[in-house]
Amino acid sequence: MSLCKKLQYKILNNKKLDWLKREKEWKLDRVDGIFWVAFLSTFLLAYLFGEFFAFLGIFIVYLGGFIGHIRHIKSIPGDIESRLMSPLTCIGMIFFSVLLIIGIVVALGRLL
Repeated sequence: MSLCKKLQYKILNNKKLDWLKREKEWKLDRVDGIFWVAFLSTFLLAYLFGEFFAFLGIFIVYLGGFIGHIRHIKSIPGDIESRLMSPLTCIGMIFFSVLLIIGIVVALGRLL
């Protein structure tokens, strides 16, 4: 079994991440509301106060993408066995993880 599939099964079987499971398909829920409020408030703060909050907004977007992939695994567990969706989900998680780390490094570099 590949490392990617092991990671996806760990995410699927982790009980602490059950709050990310989407109850009804194509309906907005509490987690979506939290993401939208965080996303819009950081853009409002960036518009009002400047550059530091712009990096915070980028951080929120990358974190939202990463949590969105975890949410997809928790909500649609059959995609782990799919030959197409499993690698795409893994590549997306790696992509958002790398972008999140780059965003943190750039924000820390701007602060120092």
